[in-house]
Amino acid sequence: MFFQRPEHPHSPLICLQVSLETGLLPGSIYIPFEEQYFSDEQFASNIVLAGYVRAQACSNMPVLLNLFEACEMCLRGREMPGRYTMSYSPFIIPYEQLPKTLPIFPLPGAIVMPGNQLPLNIFEPRYLNMVNDVLSTHRMIGMIQPNQKAGDETELHRTGCAGRITEYRETDDGRIEMVLSGVCRYDVDEVLPTTRGYSLCVPNWSRFRGDYATEEVKLHGEHERLVQTLKRYFEANGLDTDWSALQRLPTVKLMNTLSMALPFSEQDKQVLLETIEPAERLFTFTALLDSEHHESGSNPLH
Repeated sequence: MFFQRPEHPHSPLICLQVSLETGLLPGSIYIPFEEQYFSDEQFASNIVLAGYVRAQACSNMPVLLNLFEACEMCLRGREMPGRYTMSYSPFIIPYEQLPKTLPIFPLPGAIVMPGNQLPLNIFEPRYLNMVNDVLSTHRMIGMIQPNQKAGDETELHRTGCAGRITEYRETDDGRIEMVLSGVCRYDVDEVLPTTRGYSLCVPNWSRFRGDYATEEVKLHGEHERLVQTLKRYFEANGLDTDWSALQRLPTVKLMNTLSMALPFSEQDKQVLLETIEPAERLFTFTALLDSEHHESGSNPLH
């Protein structure tokens, strides 16, 4: 995996090349410094993170990835003291009214967590159909990862997270740029085809009713420990960020945001997504950070 600057006439971009063998995203992801998103024709959508964290990848090419601005993107317009979900928003469907069927958007290496935001760039016709259809109803889409270990590209993981389209823009070249705000996780009971090219699922929301909790889970004494673990991870991987800003984020919000943004494997992200209790998820998250830290220490990037 490596970053490079592509030749592009419209915006100063950083191009992330991701190997097909990683099980993440094939092709290239264009990561702009401004809110203009461009996509590679090899795959259906991009996750766009703007910014400035410097690192060094295994190819010794400079990496630019702004984890802090990713946090800001997830928090923009949504932060309330002591809260970590979006149930306080008047636009969010109450838990009892969550849809009985849900359009699904399979995307490897991409998760959205409740209360966090995922920017997406849609241009494949079937998913343009999907977005246009949900905009006239509940505006909700189920993000879910394909289960690449199953050996069948149509096989999905059991658990995903539904998000609501909270920002939307049509482009002159036929794309849709949007932000999906995580609402509630779900298990897939059944997958249903449609005549519009995309699939629906019958979601089972019951295991994740706690995603509608309004109070920040108090993980007493864990916030500073998490920050110190992050500092070790960042140092080992040549990363830097605005630590004073990160330290101001609530513990669960910080953990969920970085679970989405850090370059964990598809399987590791899936484990984090499926872990119900925040305390257990924090234990898994910090274990992953320490594991990556030790691997970086034994295989220096510089």
